[in-house]
Amino acid sequence: MGKIVKKRDYTKMKPFEVYSLVVRGELKKFPHNYLDKDIIKEIVRHLILVVYNFTREDVIAKANHKFFSDNFLGGARKFFGVSDMTMIIYCFPEWDIKYWEFKEVPPGFWQHVENCKDFVLWVAEKENFDLNTKEGFRKITAKVIYKYAGDKPLSYSGGIFGLLDIVACGKFKKWEITKMVSWSKEDIIDATKWLVEKKLKYTPEQVCNIKIEDFAKNSLDGMLQKGCNHSILEALNLAYPGMYFREGTRGIKLKK
Repeated sequence: MGKIVKKRDYTKMKPFEVYSLVVRGELKKFPHNYLDKDIIKEIVRHLILVVYNFTREDVIAKANHKFFSDNFLGGARKFFGVSDMTMIIYCFPEWDIKYWEFKEVPPGFWQHVENCKDFVLWVAEKENFDLNTKEGFRKITAKVIYKYAGDKPLSYSGGIFGLLDIVACGKFKKWEITKMVSWSKEDIIDATKWLVEKKLKYTPEQVCNIKIEDFAKNSLDGMLQKGCNHSILEALNLAYPGMYFREGTRGIKLKK
């Protein structure tokens, strides 16, 4: 008479005990319909916190696809969109790990506006930048973005202003919160009209008295240097064609 083998009731075992049977080869794989997100969470937490004694930084650096595959958990990824990162974030909510803290983000991540917005807000909090002010935005440079996430957030957002404006929502003009490397004709026209009509609120006659200091106080001195040959009149002629001219040493005049 053969030996009777008592069938295990896996529901009465702790998840890591069942996992250990798989690791030792006593089970070829997890029992049918045994795994779900919460059971995986319990196994992963025990593996990482107890067996490997990983810190938060260790998890971000080392807990990748190879790590989980080597530890018989490669298939667990299917419960999390086949993403190691999503699985880790789910298993360790207390660590508040962000996708951009990993070496790579999921495909298409930066194409979602909300992800870009969350990232900018996170950077501001991390660096203690006040985004209620334009000075706070100006501190988030391309170099700062690259430090935390490489160049992909910039590429998918159309540059540093495109990324910041997701949070600023049109509150600031690009020259107010970013360093302008170059100035297009359209930018010069927009900036000059903005300065004259919105910031200074000058009448056409008062424009004749505009000074370099007015441009400098509003972050537009670089525009004069890079796009207008240091000339206020050139900026005005682009914004208001045919309206202003220079009369000798008497300064800018309004054509009658």
